[in-house]
Amino acid sequence: MLGAFTFGYVLGYPSPVVPELQDTYNISDHESSFFNSVSSLLAIAGPFVSHGLTKITTRKLSTFIISICGTVFWALLLVMNKKLLWFGIVLRGLLGVVMGAYSSIIPMYIVEIAPEGHTAFFGTLNNLGISIGLVVLYLLGNWLKWRVLTIIGACICALLACLIWFVKDSPVDTKVEDDNIDNLSSEKEVENKSGEEVKDNNSNESESSPDIKITEGKNSDAENPNPSSKKGICQKKYVKGLLIGCMFMVFQQFSGINGILTNLKTLFNKAGVKVNQGIASAISSSAQVITIFISSFFVEKFGRKPAWCISAGGVVIFLLLYGFSVKYNFGYVTPVAAIFGFLFFYGLGTGPIAWYIVPELFEADVRSAATSIASSVNWISSFVVIQIFSSLDEAIGTLLTVVIFAIISSLSLVFGIFCIYEPNRKNYCLRFNLVYNSNNADA
Repeated sequence: MLGAFTFGYVLGYPSPVVPELQDTYNISDHESSFFNSVSSLLAIAGPFVSHGLTKITTRKLSTFIISICGTVFWALLLVMNKKLLWFGIVLRGLLGVVMGAYSSIIPMYIVEIAPEGHTAFFGTLNNLGISIGLVVLYLLGNWLKWRVLTIIGACICALLACLIWFVKDSPVDTKVEDDNIDNLSSEKEVENKSGEEVKDNNSNESESSPDIKITEGKNSDAENPNPSSKKGICQKKYVKGLLIGCMFMVFQQFSGINGILTNLKTLFNKAGVKVNQGIASAISSSAQVITIFISSFFVEKFGRKPAWCISAGGVVIFLLLYGFSVKYNFGYVTPVAAIFGFLFFYGLGTGPIAWYIVPELFEADVRSAATSIASSVNWISSFVVIQIFSSLDEAIGTLLTVVIFAIISSLSLVFGIFCIYEPNRKNYCLRFNLVYNSNNADA
């Protein structure tokens, strides 16, 4: 969960820090906007970094490397000042890569080590960590300077780098290790057998050589009973599942979540909220912490489809409530309650389900690549939402802005009705011929 905590911490970091930088260093609105959004832009590359690491090493070691990089980037951010603002922006971008890498590897790792039949329950831990990271940041941002917040960010990454070694290995990594041992044993058996054949048939060496080659060829086929799995994600049978997974991420972000989270102080200002805005932000974000606990049990009991659809419906209602409360001045309590309700229903399904349902869609050989692609789509969508949210708010007003996101969330409800199936129907993947396709290798 510390990786997901860092995800939330990096994402929400500009909310308390940018106003302080504006006061201290007198940075421009353009610089503030770029400092805010650059992490989401470069987070697009993060999932491919984590995928590259998992191709050459284990999930555990990959997480360790990412955490060490995060610790270093946080530490270097401490030297930022007025003259080195550009350096701070670069480091924010690099922390975005770390955030993107965590967004891919952490939910995948959790799903892989979760007990069989309980991936939904444990999958929500990723979103729980993100939400806790946001709440902690908003609370600490009320009393601590930006450099202290930066030190805390570095300590969290360093702590994960230490504690990851106490987490059990992914079954995928264990299987690869066992396969390597089996392959090595097979090679030795072939060598021994070949040596015996050469010794027994020393007088006719030229005739023995072809037999040895044939034996090796047969063993090679045995090692790879499913050659199509070695072709990677670029196969026809994975297209439908990949499109479904990417649409989950698009609908998640175009609920407006990151546009709201990164502009909470501005939104509360506009709504005339008279309480401390950091406290108001923490109270609103705590809704996700509460609802994620509910979501984990709700999904286990009733399934993914009801959770997603109820979540999307609630998001629509509370987005509209917020828009109307600002437009017609319902007071300062209603906007806070509306944001709380929005985040509550977002945390019920739209937030957590997208992260753990994508790894469930794919078999182990392509899971990392598929998760990386879907996560990158998520970050592209996040960057677009963050960039257009404030512009839309200024151009057409808060009400019409949230109406746009409410319409998209309505479409996500329809999407959920037709495209979400439960894994107990032969592990969910059967619906897309991803795992149980013994009769049709390339359906």
